[in-house]
Amino acid sequence: MRLLTGFGFRVWGGAVLGMFTATSVHAESAYQQALRTGSARVAVYNQVPWGVTDEKGEYHGFAVDVLRTALERMGIGKFEAVSTEFSALIPALQAHRADAVTAGLFVTPERCRLVAFGDPDIKMTDALLVKTGNPKNLHSYEDVAKNAAATIGTARGFSTAADALAAGVPRDRQTLFPDNQAAISALIAGRVDAVSATAASIAALYDDLKTKGVERAVPFVGKRDAAGQPHFNYAAVAFRQKDADFRDAYNMQLKAMKIDGALLKILQKYGFSEAEMPDATSSSLCGR
Repeated sequence: MRLLTGFGFRVWGGAVLGMFTATSVHAESAYQQALRTGSARVAVYNQVPWGVTDEKGEYHGFAVDVLRTALERMGIGKFEAVSTEFSALIPALQAHRADAVTAGLFVTPERCRLVAFGDPDIKMTDALLVKTGNPKNLHSYEDVAKNAAATIGTARGFSTAADALAAGVPRDRQTLFPDNQAAISALIAGRVDAVSATAASIAALYDDLKTKGVERAVPFVGKRDAAGQPHFNYAAVAFRQKDADFRDAYNMQLKAMKIDGALLKILQKYGFSEAEMPDATSSSLCGR
């Protein structure tokens, strides 16, 4: 057998070392990489109150602040925001364009099959915007369903479209828009009779809408549970299913934020209250 010596051994040894290095890097999880680099890429929905940019181009918002705080407590100080349309959030995560999604993303059984949700950071109900005076007297999805002339709009990818469908509103009377602003513009222009979104999103936008001929439908009953009672939605950070270690580390920090009051402070900063503090786990929600 011919032995490698001198330059030949160095070339062969370098190639082997390169193979081992590439293999070890390839095997590194997203969480391990984030810890090593001190940085995480996060898909953000650029919408009040979840994530908005300030005059310096930096992201803030309820969902952004929750995840950023948790990451900082893990020792991951750099938050690389990737602005993403709502309907493209999960595809961006699955395509490895982001390590996590923070966007007021509701935990649903369907999404649980696609991502690994952290535990919820907020609970919410649906809400409805209508023209001033609520001319079609819409106070529930059932009211929209019963009025054959009533149409409703919502942002593409929102669970509110499925909620309306479950209440009997047919797809041909629902219009999907790129975001809340586009849906509200259609309402103002008379192209739809109502816009559904989370109560949080509508509350955050409402001050700017008071002079534009629209109002919040009060009272409004959104999705109902099996007993006919109002159904709460829970939003959470999403990770890839293979990144359970990242999800678990995040959950530990979120639990600590609930205990020490940090989560409540972030809720209150964006106009929420203790009533929106989450009282469920993602594992229980994914199984419902």
